[in-house]
Parts: sequence; structure tokens; C-alpha cells
Amino acid sequence: MPSNVNLQFTKALIITFCHLRGSLPIWLSSSKTLQLLDLSWNSLGGSLPSLIGKFEYLFYLDLSNNSFSGEIPEKQGRPRLAYNYIWSFPPTIDLSHNMFSGPIWPSFGNLKNLHDLSLEENNLSGSIPDSISGMTSLEVLDLSRNNLSGEIPHSLARLSFLSVFKVSYNRLYGDTPSGGQFMTFPESSFDGNQALCPRLLAPCQRKQIPPLVSPGKEMKIVDWNFGIGAATGFLLTVFFCFKLGWVFPKGRICRY
Repeated sequence: MPSNVNLQFTKALIITFCHLRGSLPIWLSSSKTLQLLDLSWNSLGGSLPSLIGKFEYLFYLDLSNNSFSGEIPEKQGRPRLAYNYIWSFPPTIDLSHNMFSGPIWPSFGNLKNLHDLSLEENNLSGSIPDSISGMTSLEVLDLSRNNLSGEIPHSLARLSFLSVFKVSYNRLYGDTPSGGQFMTFPESSFDGNQALCPRLLAPCQRKQIPPLVSPGKEMKIVDWNFGIGAATGFLLTVFFCFKLGWVFPKGRICRY
């Protein structure tokens, strides 16, 4: 994208599948009334500038399938109520298929009118913030194929409009939430998390760890078991010798 020009857009900027390179230019911040920004399926890279959070009217942001890296800015604008805007696009933040790292900020929970949050196929880490349950209009939440860890907040079961939920191929553990919309999500939504208990088996059946035994006590147990085994073997040998009649004078037992 050119960096030495001064362009302004009033409502929408859509440039997709155009092999754009470089980073987001500073002049983009002059489009203060921008509502829709779609630069998906290009080769843009670098970090995402904080100017993204300064678009007061931006409700649709799609930067998916690029090579952006670094942390996602903590402020992501203020998506407003949807479907009264251009082309009836729902309020969306789609940053999927990039190289973003760092956490999912708890401040995302303030985006109460957002309908679609797609962050799949990045390098995001940390836990899923409990504050996401504050995104009361959320319909799609895709956090799959990242490096997220910890438990899935059970408060997400309160998202009554949530129809798509994906956290597959992370490092999550514990029980999956139950109740609400979580009863409708397929098991594939949770695949690839080895320590995450399937919904049908919740609560988790955790493995019992055997009690530790001190070395001295352990040796005593081994010696005692060995002694019992040796004595038992000797008695069985004597018994079978007498049983078979292999008894000889002068107290000799068992012919060899």
C-alpha cells in the first residue's frame, strides 16, 4: 500500500485478493468516519497500528489471511448495532490466519455489539478471558488453532446468541462448559485439546496419583514381601516331596 499519499474514505475501504504488500499506512487514520475496512487475502505484514482502535464508527474489520504479527491492539474501536449499516454487514472483527501473538485482551468484553470474533490460526497465548461473556451479541467465536491454555470460562454459557464456537487445537484443559448454547456445539469444536474433558464425560475423571512412600519404608515392604515369597516356596517344595513319596532314611528329603 502506498505510504506517501493522502487518501480519505468516508464509509468503506475494500481491497481484497490484490497481493498488497507492506504495512497499514498512517494516512488511513484520516478516514475518521470509516465503517467497513476489508483488506483480507493480501500479503500485508508488520504489527497492527493502534490507529485501528481510533475509528469511532468502524463496525466491520477484516484483515484475515495476511501476515500481520505482534500483539493485537487492546482497543478495537466500538462496533455498534448492526444491520442498519452499509450492505447489512454484521459487526465483525476477523483477524484470522495471521501471525498475531500475545494475549486476548480482557477489554474485548466491552464490545457488546460485536457479532463475529474470529481469531483462528494465529499464535495467541494465555487464557480465554472470562470477560468475553460480556459480549452479549456474539454469534461466532472462533479461537481455534492457537496456543491458548487454561480452562474455558464457564461464564461463556451465558452467551445466548452464540451459534458457532471453536477452540480446537489449543492447550486447554478441564471441563467444557455445560448448559446454554454449549449443548448444541459438536465435539469437533473442542478437538485437539488433550487435557480437555469431552462435554459428555464432564466433570473430568482425573487420574488418581498413588501416595508417595519413603525410601526406607519402601525397602522394608520389599524385604517383607521377599521373605513371605521364599517361605511359601520352601513349604510348597516340602509338601510336594512328601506327596510324591520322595522320603528317604536319615531325614533326607527329595532325591536329586
